[in-house]
Amino acid sequence: MGDSSGLNPGIHAEHDAISKLIPLRRRKKLESINILVIRLSGKNKLQSSKPCSSCIKVMQTLPVKKGYKIQNVYYSNEDSTIVKTSLYNLEKEEKHYSRYYRQRIKNINE
Repeated sequence: MGDSSGLNPGIHAEHDAISKLIPLRRRKKLESINILVIRLSGKNKLQSSKPCSSCIKVMQTLPVKKGYKIQNVYYSNEDSTIVKTSLYNLEKEEKHYSRYYRQRIKNINE
């Protein structure tokens, strides 16, 4: 996680979890895994944790290098429910950008 101002990038939960996966020995078939990302407010209420466009790219490439493929992605949404989807569906939806990247885009456009 980055700083609370959003000015410094941090590692997102998806990237952190995938980077900690133990590499599998060479296999012909990738091991299917699921990923769950939730975000809690200071009062322990579910908040939106939809993967950002950068995390979607990481989820598509990094697991394969370690011998995995992501089958399902679960995340909390703004209605405090858990959403089940796939990487394919996430890529087709409107892109979500983290606070850091929204700030960078804003600075570039000014």
